[in-house]
Amino acid sequence: MENELLINILKKYNLKEGDKIDFESLTQICEQEQITLEELLLMLQINKHTIYKFKKNKQKTTKLKFNKYNNANLEDILKCGKINQESFERTRKNNQVKTYTLMRMLGISRYEYNKMKKEKMEYVKVLDIKKKYIVDMIKIDLKYTKGYGSRYYSEDELTKICHSKGIKLDDFLKYYNKNIKHYRLNKLIVENNKNGLWIGESIVMPNEFFNVNEEYMRSRLNKVVDKYNIIFRWKQCKDDLVQEGIFGIQQKGGSIVNNFSFDFKLLFNILIVKAKYIMINYFKKKNKERCISYDAYSHNEIDHMNIFGSEDYELVAFDNT
Repeated sequence: MENELLINILKKYNLKEGDKIDFESLTQICEQEQITLEELLLMLQINKHTIYKFKKNKQKTTKLKFNKYNNANLEDILKCGKINQESFERTRKNNQVKTYTLMRMLGISRYEYNKMKKEKMEYVKVLDIKKKYIVDMIKIDLKYTKGYGSRYYSEDELTKICHSKGIKLDDFLKYYNKNIKHYRLNKLIVENNKNGLWIGESIVMPNEFFNVNEEYMRSRLNKVVDKYNIIFRWKQCKDDLVQEGIFGIQQKGGSIVNNFSFDFKLLFNILIVKAKYIMINYFKKKNKERCISYDAYSHNEIDHMNIFGSEDYELVAFDNT
């Protein structure tokens, strides 16, 4: 399965290694090809921080650098899965790259790097960015290539697709989601869901499932509000928070239902975690000065509440209690 979309874009717009491109050109390509800006950035290997600088008028153009992660010998570090400050500096000097370049090559955010540099973290986790890029391209292929699209994919089918791209199925399951904690969940799906792994856009929860389980999910979310009320005084907007959570998982929880129907306890735990995040984001918008923190380099909000990385998440997602 060739990456037809990228090949066509490079040919149609005469893009090649070393060319400079501006923000207006990128947005025009997105409009004409009916793809998202995030997808185009992934395909052209343009960092999101570049777009941030475009929008702030700090940069006019960026140079296209394809296969830019192929020059450094990082196998030992990637096999280890983590790196400390001393090893980071040694690797940077050996490969003669800038600090931020190595951060990107190892999937380390500026927030993580600063904590490690200030000795607030002994190690930071690293990612195989080359494999992650391949997985991101497979996801785009599945979305836009005729004959694929949003549907169930069997283990055999995914294995063949991954093999054609030079990676293992395990690599795909590891880097399929932005949050690497989903790796274990993806493995559970492939091992236990007889239909396979549902891949595609977020879909609406089936009406029958929602109607039968709405009351139970509301009761679970009421308990979530009570728990976080101690810290954030959620009870003053309890009804709004629960409604936002319920509506959010109803509109986007269909893929979760499809993937985890083999284990209802696990299914509901994951739905509640998703609803919890929806409620947190709703609360952030209403109380920006209390909650929002932004990492411009990674172009992401920092999760100071640490829900997804906490023991609470581990229990909710995996303990099945």
